[in-house]
Amino acid sequence: MSMCKMYRICFCCLIFAIACETSEFESELNEPIEWAPIESSDMNRAWMEDEQFLIDEFIKIQEWEMTESESGLRYMIYEEGAEGGSNASPGQLAWVQFEVAPLGDTVVYRSKDGKAESFRIERDYIENGIHEAISYMKVGDRAKVILPHHLAHGLLGDSQKIPPLSAVVYDLKLIALE
Repeated sequence: MSMCKMYRICFCCLIFAIACETSEFESELNEPIEWAPIESSDMNRAWMEDEQFLIDEFIKIQEWEMTESESGLRYMIYEEGAEGGSNASPGQLAWVQFEVAPLGDTVVYRSKDGKAESFRIERDYIENGIHEAISYMKVGDRAKVILPHHLAHGLLGDSQKIPPLSAVVYDLKLIALE
């Protein structure tokens, strides 16, 4: 059973348990909630720590040797492209082939028909982490990239196949730069 499925089952069980207990808490629901910004920060910090633990464990299981950037992005170039090439830079048009999967799950998106797709580095509306990841690559490189939720689809997921607060794994190949 994949990790994502286990999370979904646990989440459903939690919702069911809460629903069964609502009669005890109905009076509390009518009272205004007092919420301080520090509580939001603490909750976010706890989510980030949990996510980092899951990413670390996933990397250990895969036996990958990844580099971690200051933003929390993890990457590993596992196939080198042409020698002497330069790294991608902002403003260039990047042509890539890709596969995307939530951490520990199966592939949910991939390049259409195996053909490269393009985006303008640091200018197009795609995951922030992909702009960063491409900057570490040269034409012909293949990389495994793990984006924490804040560099991927954030709090809400993509409302289709990526769940909320999900780290995602990309397999990227940089085909060309223009």
